[in-house]
Amino acid sequence: MIVIPLLLEVFFFNFRFWESLFWNRCGSVVQNYDNGILVMDNINTRVYNIFLQTENGPDVVPLTIYMSDEANTEFTYSTTEIDYAIPESRFIRVHPDGKVNKIRIDFNPYGEAQTYPAPVSVNAVVNSVRPFVFRIVRFAVILFIAFLIACFRPGSGIYSIKLFDGNGRLAGNNRIIIIFTCFIIIVMWGGILLQYEDVPINEYYIRNHVEAIYSYQAEALIEGHAELNIAPPDYLESMDNPYDPYLRNQSGMESGVYARGDFAYYDGKYYSYYGIVPTVLFYVPARLITGEALPNSVPVIILSIILIIAVFRLVLLLAHKYKTLSLGHLIIISTGVLFASFAIYCVQTPWIYSVAFISGLAFAVSALALWVHASIRMEASKKPDRDGGVILLLTAGSVAMSLAFGSRPSYILYVLLAFPVFYEHIRQKHFFSKKGMLNTCAVIVPALILCSAVLFYNYIRFDSFLDFGAKRNLSLDIMYHEASPATLVIGFIEYFLQLPNINATFPYFHSVYDWNHHVTDYQGVLFLDPVFGGIFMLAPFTLFALLCFKRRQTLKAKNMFAFAVVCIIIAAVLMAVDVQMGGISMRYQMDFAILLALPAAAVIMDYLSEGSYKAVHYMLIASVAITVAMLMLSSMAIEKPNPMIRYSTGFYYSLKYLIFVLR
Repeated sequence: MIVIPLLLEVFFFNFRFWESLFWNRCGSVVQNYDNGILVMDNINTRVYNIFLQTENGPDVVPLTIYMSDEANTEFTYSTTEIDYAIPESRFIRVHPDGKVNKIRIDFNPYGEAQTYPAPVSVNAVVNSVRPFVFRIVRFAVILFIAFLIACFRPGSGIYSIKLFDGNGRLAGNNRIIIIFTCFIIIVMWGGILLQYEDVPINEYYIRNHVEAIYSYQAEALIEGHAELNIAPPDYLESMDNPYDPYLRNQSGMESGVYARGDFAYYDGKYYSYYGIVPTVLFYVPARLITGEALPNSVPVIILSIILIIAVFRLVLLLAHKYKTLSLGHLIIISTGVLFASFAIYCVQTPWIYSVAFISGLAFAVSALALWVHASIRMEASKKPDRDGGVILLLTAGSVAMSLAFGSRPSYILYVLLAFPVFYEHIRQKHFFSKKGMLNTCAVIVPALILCSAVLFYNYIRFDSFLDFGAKRNLSLDIMYHEASPATLVIGFIEYFLQLPNINATFPYFHSVYDWNHHVTDYQGVLFLDPVFGGIFMLAPFTLFALLCFKRRQTLKAKNMFAFAVVCIIIAAVLMAVDVQMGGISMRYQMDFAILLALPAAAVIMDYLSEGSYKAVHYMLIASVAITVAMLMLSSMAIEKPNPMIRYSTGFYYSLKYLIFVLR
């Protein structure tokens, strides 16, 4: 297994070194560097690369090359850059037509828009031998990928390891292997998150920025009130419609004091419309212990760990209906569900919005896992109406679902999945009957208490139990925005079917549209955030969900068909709600993507249980590999609201020059 990674490191990732050995060396070239422009004249030879040695410039130096060769008096190449921290980036591979006479390099390619100075001095060498560099970290990554391929290739022995023994328990060391798999994913997601280098949270706090709004909310709760300790500008109270962004900005320009975007405004005060649960669980304790604002990355990584464990646990519990499933299939299906949930978005961009989404999703999936476990235990219990373990699981699931509701209210729709999960037990009167009173109360009472607290908090803020404050958000005017069925078609295409945009410019994976190019035929208000493709395109694993109706009979036999159908219905409803209330954004796909991944998992397990599964086996491996790759690549896209090139510049260029070695 080590041979191929070693050959790749030596020859593929260093192929620019090997090819540079055979180039003609170029003698002394006349150079002149003045005012950010380097001119090399009287070259009169074929040019293959240019080595640039710069001094006293910014960390990343952008540049544009102009080449005079046999075909062009002067041809402009695409703008590129060199990174001080990456020696390989200083060697620029060029492809002129024939012999080159003159080269001009402009270190101010963006003109007046450029906010950093050109290097003080520059020295260039033509047709230089690029050094051979053996990168240990790169080799380790290749070795790890080779290990994954060896483990999960179609013919791997891991697919012959039975998941359960004859008693329906995890066989052999399967539990340890599953835990280890979760640990590997946690480490990988944590490594991605650690690359995020944003403005310190205390600076956001000082600037009254929305990134610190959970900390403002925590501060308010500690002091015993709901409104934030930030005074809105006086003109908001005198406006007929303070939610009108145009009039609000006009007043801000006139007064010199702008309203806070993404804060909720009501009756002369600012509030947070973000769910209160993350505040209570993370930001209030942090405020009390440290006295400082809590970085949003902390709850994101904690909740991501909860989600990873919950997803693997839920898929494992669903697999109890299919005793013949293999360990390999369990791991790869669980990985497919996890990545197809789009939760990787939060790890790639651990900002304020991610906290709400990962919190709601983590608690909702945890609730489903607890309820499915309760259902399985009820089937095995002699007294399902008096089983303490069942009551504990039902109660914990109800608490988790309530926390999901308090994190992001739309996740309350996931509670509808309790009906297909407990359908047989409801039919047997283990719920909603005199003998099932304890089970019923275990589900309803915790939810009634916790959800009532959330609704009462709404009333304290907005004089309405059902007003969560989202419409009072000072961004777009959605207070008076009217829902339009016409946007549902756009939403369906963008959220489910939109093809990804892949081209030849690093990072090769780009948004379907960016901040400056929002184009649809819809003539009305529709919020558009950079998205990178529909769920079925970015996560082809979810395409298996479309086969649930074909597998109706066998899924019904396992009591899985109703579960799959309800998942798909909730996904459609949440998509419609998000389009009307929020618009089009990759983060909104998190609301319902996993509701397509779970039916997909059920369909796959149903097919595999029949034994003759070769085609499904191959499609499963391919679809999960593509799903993981596509969603990982989306992290590098420069069109993201908070792109990697900004929050982790060094890591971005390391990927470009050390992994994607085309230049």
